[in-house]
Amino acid sequence: MRRSAFNPDLQAKLIRLAAHQGRASEVLVVEAVERRVNYDERLLREVEKGLTAADRGWQSSQNREEQGRTGRKPDTRELMFTRLPYLAIYLIREDAVEIVRLLHGAQEWP
Repeated sequence: MRRSAFNPDLQAKLIRLAAHQGRASEVLVVEAVERRVNYDERLLREVEKGLTAADRGWQSSQNREEQGRTGRKPDTRELMFTRLPYLAIYLIREDAVEIVRLLHGAQEWP
């Protein structure tokens, strides 16, 4: 595995945390990376499921304006993913839906 250099502040925090837990800093780094990768993979799966469900709903809906909710910016709609705290901001085009932004629920918008 390739070694990474951390900035001095992060390195100091890592050393303190490892000492506090009585564990090797390398183990903490590997665990943190694994958690992040697993979270990102789960997020991508949930986003794909949400987009697939939205697409199915979009194709079967007689009134496409009812998909999601009215957006906070003009002409946009917003769709909250139920299993993760993410919000898709999108535009309804003639023949497609354009995803403008994907936000974590804690992010401010607009």
